[in-house]
Amino acid sequence: MGLDGVELAMEVEDEFQIRLDDDVAAACRTVSDLVFVVVSELRAKGESVREHEIEFRVREIVADQFGLRVERVRLEDHFVDDLGMD
Repeated sequence: MGLDGVELAMEVEDEFQIRLDDDVAAACRTVSDLVFVVVSELRAKGESVREHEIEFRVREIVADQFGLRVERVRLEDHFVDDLGMD
């Protein structure tokens, strides 16, 4: 995982107060993968989860990290191929 991925993982960890295992974070290829991991981690902590809110917030974080408008970030976007993550 390159610097973009590390920064994204740190931002997600801070936002949702979770810890992402490095291997799990590196395995996230799409925005949807990342949403799934966040939802899973929150549920494992026993937190109530509204998936659509998590999806939107993750899309906002991704958009901010890559300098995009949130409308440009789709769940099916691949971090490397579609968003240019290094």
